Amino acid sequence: MTDQTKDKELDNEVDVENIELNTEAEEAVDNTAEFLTRVSETARIGTRYESDDPTCQNIRIWCGNGFSKYLIFYRVENSTLQILRVLHGARDYRNIMENEKSESWPQP
Repeated sequence: MTDQTKDKELDNEVDVENIELNTEAEEAVDNTAEFLTRVSETARIGTRYESDDPTCQNIRIWCGNGFSKYLIFYRVENSTLQILRVLHGARDYRNIMENEKSESWPQP
């Protein structure tokens, strides 16, 4: 096999990988657009995040269409959507949320 043939085969493999990545990226954009549309129509579409900490008030969790593996933590304050965190559902999200809330979140 010549070097040109090897390069052509590699180019074909890379093109297929790029197509797959682009499809996943497009799906992520579409799912994000759907989430934003749904939140703009009904701010309380997600499940309420339960916590005794006052900095966690009004936080909701969305894991709707297209985000079955991910949890979006958000709140709506004064008509402003604040996306606080997006985490994979397999992670210990409660521990993560409780330990980093005061450091990086906009305060209500």
